[in-house]
Amino acid sequence: MDRRSFLPLPLLAVAAALLTSARSIAGERAKKGFKVEVGKDRFDDGSNIMGGRSKLMVSAKDTDGDLCIYHTTRQEKGGPGMHLHHLQDEWFCTMSGEFIMQVGDDRFMLKPGDPVFAPRGIPHAFAKTNDEEAHMRCSFNRPVPWRTSSSR
Repeated sequence: MDRRSFLPLPLLAVAAALLTSARSIAGERAKKGFKVEVGKDRFDDGSNIMGGRSKLMVSAKDTDGDLCIYHTTRQEKGGPGMHLHHLQDEWFCTMSGEFIMQVGDDRFMLKPGDPVFAPRGIPHAFAKTNDEEAHMRCSFNRPVPWRTSSSR
């Protein structure tokens, strides 16, 4: 095989995979509004994630991969360790209880109603600090690979 034609083959394979993925996500986008009852999960299958009970409010499937919103209930103190998302911005809002949140080098003490934004590529973590049950609403965008910031 000619060396000049070898490199484009893997790139074409990646592009084909992205298009297939785009079609499968786009085909599942919500076609009408919906309501999620208080205390329920969008698909009735909430999960335990990183020490908290998470319930999906809006799925990435509902929004063509653009947005996901979930509600987390935490019984125990603590939370997920420092981590980052390469392609996702994340937004948090304390509904009840108290949390400490670190985004990069900045630390925030959160009380009910306080929101915090964690940009993609910046390490972040949060932990429940009070003794009672606490609730936090979280959302993140899931940018679709074929879109750029200039196409939105």
